[in-house]
Amino acid sequence: MYFLVDFENVHSEGLRGVEFLQKDDYLTLFYSKAANVCEQRYLKQILNSGCTFDTCKLARTGKNGLDFYIATRVGEFYGNGKTDRVAIISKDQGYKAVRDYWDARLAANNRIIIGSSIEKSLISSNGNNERVKKLRRQIRNVDLDVFQAKYEERMRIRRELENAFAESPFENRVGEIQELLGKAEDKRIIYRDSLHRFGKQNGLLIYNRIRPILYQQA
Repeated sequence: MYFLVDFENVHSEGLRGVEFLQKDDYLTLFYSKAANVCEQRYLKQILNSGCTFDTCKLARTGKNGLDFYIATRVGEFYGNGKTDRVAIISKDQGYKAVRDYWDARLAANNRIIIGSSIEKSLISSNGNNERVKKLRRQIRNVDLDVFQAKYEERMRIRRELENAFAESPFENRVGEIQELLGKAEDKRIIYRDSLHRFGKQNGLLIYNRIRPILYQQA
């Protein structure tokens, strides 16, 4: 996908979801002198994503200047024969005119998306790929009572593990050991993963210590 960010309009908030960008994505930030700073965490995530990135700064201050820049870039993009789906990141409703123009010229599954953030534009793409599925899982609503119960159970198991491994060579690795318990319910899988992660001898020692906790959970 090609993400065109009206940074003067959405600022850093529009980059929410940037961690889901991939190497085959394109990202352009359109900014001006009035909006030329970005939260560092998002810039770091852009670098880590490996996507193709560039910026475009407004040369002369003027009303709707960046809007015209973005509309022009969309035309340039499709005029060069590109077929990637375009997402305009902005709260400006004026971009609907750009979308309406191209809707009549693009396939239904390739129409321009307008969203206030990268995250929302990915959701609006209705994609069935793994990154969209992962994003949907992360933003779904969770019952706070259910979350609190899970949190308390996790803390209870943490305390039991700390007691079980107190003054042992694995005292500082309780977090890793609890991660084993969280990845699977099948004791055979936990046993195998323990040996794989900690080695045969240490893994067996660790598994023998957590067995009482496993059977208590069952």
